[in-house]
Amino acid sequence: MNHLKLWYNNIIKIDSIYKMNISNSLQLPKLESIAINICSQSIIDEPKSILYYIMILKLITNQNPTVCKAKKSVALFKIRKGVLIGTKVTLRNNSLYDFLNLFLFLIIPNLKDTRSYTLDKGSFSIGVKDLLVFPQLTKYYDKFPKNITAIVNLNIDTKNRNLSKFIFSSMQLPIK
Repeated sequence: MNHLKLWYNNIIKIDSIYKMNISNSLQLPKLESIAINICSQSIIDEPKSILYYIMILKLITNQNPTVCKAKKSVALFKIRKGVLIGTKVTLRNNSLYDFLNLFLFLIIPNLKDTRSYTLDKGSFSIGVKDLLVFPQLTKYYDKFPKNITAIVNLNIDTKNRNLSKFIFSSMQLPIK
């Protein structure tokens, strides 16, 4: 079992009962999913370049990513309906905790700009400006294009802003 999952089950849940005055054990928040999105203008210009982004997400998460297509035409961004615009992966259960362990202890300390994040009611989003910080991609550094950005969304099953802020800060995420 992952030590981050043990930390969550044994410490964070008990702390949230005492500190947030939760009366029912079913009100305890839990991590639902982590979604990783990559969207780039180079995919729109050259559709074959999506193979790089698919391989990057597959190396990072050990899952096959899904390819996202545009639902509407947007003239401002020069996007037509049905054009490839990006890739995404949704992690759940054990793979969620494996990725979160890597992300919290290896990636976030190495990020140069930790200001690019948002905290919503039940989700925490952080932008990673360079995906080549991941240790899975270091030996393929010269194979992939530089400055690949991604958005990592962590979702919990509560809509209480104070409780979600408490949970994310107890996981040592950079929250103001």
